[in-house]
Amino acid sequence: MEQEQVTVHRVGLKAFLRFLRRQPSLRVGITTMLGSNRGRITSTDELLEWIYDGDINGGPDWANAGLYTTIFHLRKAGVPIRSDGYRGYFIA
Repeated sequence: MEQEQVTVHRVGLKAFLRFLRRQPSLRVGITTMLGSNRGRITSTDELLEWIYDGDINGGPDWANAGLYTTIFHLRKAGVPIRSDGYRGYFIA
């Protein structure tokens, strides 16, 4: 049985966060942004800009609904995401 060869590259934190941000997963984008701003309130607009920054159309029409639904599922999975009324979200 052949072993797969793995190449490891060391990158800085900013490059790593930039890589994660460009992944299609909302879960990764949300947890990356909130985790990097731990304790600080991040608005919905900031989250959507972070996730869909590279998208020419600014993200899909359902971006807000997708964000709210994903946050709901992350909370259900145990991620300590809190909201501050209409101001935004933060990880406690």
